[in-house]
Amino acid sequence: MLSIPRPRWLNGDLVAKEPMSGGQYHRRGMVVGVTKSNGADNHLKDIYPYVYYVFFLDGKFEGPLWQSQLHDA
Repeated sequence: MLSIPRPRWLNGDLVAKEPMSGGQYHRRGMVVGVTKSNGADNHLKDIYPYVYYVFFLDGKFEGPLWQSQLHDA
């Protein structure tokens, strides 16, 4: 039986998106939602079983985002 790992981030965790040169991140935000991915035609759901919804400090909300699109803030 294959077990699904826990999400890397949970609601309230701080994350960053879009790395810039020098290791700094352009956009920081807070995770406001985590759900299991369900895109049957997308091979990434097997690699990243969760998608994240993020409210960024610039006032924009984005999601669903794959784990590979986010980093620890």
